[in-house]
Amino acid sequence: MSVSTKDVFALRKAGELEQAFAMAKHLLDENPNDEWNQRAAAWCLIDLIKKSAQHNTPDQTSQYLNTLNSIGLPNDEILLKSVAAVKTLGSAAAPIVEQAIVASKAKDHEKALSLYLEALRLCPDDHGIKQKIGWEQYRVASIKLKEEKPETQAVKKLLNSYLNLQLERPSLLHSSMLRIAVSIAKEDNFNLVAFLRIWGIENIQEQDFQPYHQDATGKVSPSLAEKLLLKVFKQAIQQGDANFISQTLPVLEKAITTSVDPIWLTYYKAKALLLLGYADDAFKFIVAIAGKKMSEYWIWELLGDIKQQLQDDSAMDFYGKALALKPDELYVAKLRLKLAHWFLFKSNLSAAKCELEQIKRTAENLGHNISPEALQLMQQQWFEETKASKTNVAFYSDAAGRAEAVLYRDHPTFIGVVAESFAIKDKPNKKKYRIIFKMSSSGNPYETSVGEQKLKALNLGTGDVIAIKGEMPQDGGKFMVLSIARASVTADPSLVKNFEEICSVSDAGLGFTSSSIFIDANTVKHHNIQKGNQVSGVAIKSYDKKKDKWGWKALKINSVTPS
Repeated sequence: MSVSTKDVFALRKAGELEQAFAMAKHLLDENPNDEWNQRAAAWCLIDLIKKSAQHNTPDQTSQYLNTLNSIGLPNDEILLKSVAAVKTLGSAAAPIVEQAIVASKAKDHEKALSLYLEALRLCPDDHGIKQKIGWEQYRVASIKLKEEKPETQAVKKLLNSYLNLQLERPSLLHSSMLRIAVSIAKEDNFNLVAFLRIWGIENIQEQDFQPYHQDATGKVSPSLAEKLLLKVFKQAIQQGDANFISQTLPVLEKAITTSVDPIWLTYYKAKALLLLGYADDAFKFIVAIAGKKMSEYWIWELLGDIKQQLQDDSAMDFYGKALALKPDELYVAKLRLKLAHWFLFKSNLSAAKCELEQIKRTAENLGHNISPEALQLMQQQWFEETKASKTNVAFYSDAAGRAEAVLYRDHPTFIGVVAESFAIKDKPNKKKYRIIFKMSSSGNPYETSVGEQKLKALNLGTGDVIAIKGEMPQDGGKFMVLSIARASVTADPSLVKNFEEICSVSDAGLGFTSSSIFIDANTVKHHNIQKGNQVSGVAIKSYDKKKDKWGWKALKINSVTPS
């Protein structure tokens, strides 16, 4: 009766190890080069070695190990790992390894790690022991980081010890240790750049680029690769490590394509291009991706940095635009210092001192130290002799217009009108204003919106005629306003018009003039408009979603005359 490896594996599964191995040995003797015969014999021997080690029969264990060493093995990663693991059981370190396994199962990972290290001293070339040490180092590090006062120094030593093991990479363990390194990267004295050079950026796996999806909440968190790259690029840029940045930039670019919200990755890509000397490319890149973030001061500061490297005087306008957005003073000491340098370069000492005094006030209020560079300027003679400007706000406002003109000069200008305000959903204290404009004289109107603060800063409000620049998002949606200014022309009569007409009022309190200009219920009530009244005012184009067509809506009521 002929037998096959299927019969061997069936007996092994049934626990008949000696009979299964005898059958496997017979097959192996007949054809020693058959990979399935080799697999069958090897798996039987692995189980027999484990069984004899548990029964504390070292002679039998040694015999099985010698047999396992004598047979050829196929290139099977799982099998080879298992073979490496059981070889430990026949070594002088076997009793210590058993104690370590027990300690690890009891969650005493520090004891397990200590025992495995002791075992490794007896068997310094045992890959299986090294692998177990690596996992215990990960578990111990994870525990230390969760303590009330994280033991970061101990964790750093564990990371260093892990790298010295020189285990296979890439692997789940290797990525897990990288996660530990990323979690302590905020420590000023932990050099993540140096760690990554040894860890090997090429060992990041595909799954490391995937964002974390929390099933319970639906929340999506950044991937391991994204967290790593944000921190390591920040360090590398601070260190001016152009070689590291050049080598790692392709990985950053890949992370941008997999990130749910890649704005900060793109920020560091622009900073990296700037450091590598590609200022023009950096400028084009940040403009292309940052449209929705143009209300963030740091975008304008970065554009100013790029212009400064290009030795372009418009840099100071970009810095001024950044400050015009009224960012939190906690974050803008460096920005104010950059602008102070520009004012000095332009011999505007009063404005420069104004910026430096603001830096000083903020530092004193927050209990922070003033940077050595700012202190050096404050200690110079000109600072003592100069009277500071009361404020540079007027400069910020003018600079904002100039910076926007530079940034958006290739965008077409459209003339529109500011319509009524409305509350933002879930944010009743924040308002936006509808904007109605046309992209061509013969086309339909378009509607978009801008924040109240943006209009207030320019002293604009309902009914004002404006000049806007912007673009339609690639993924659809409303026109995105990039710049806005008061227009020097009159409103397009197809967008806004004066009216004086008889009004009717519905039972619901809605008003309609004789030419179907709509007057909302609040306006009707506020002006006490009655049926048959003569109403004069200003109307603006308005899109009726229910009827899917454009009509007119009263924007302002000038007078109401009884019939």
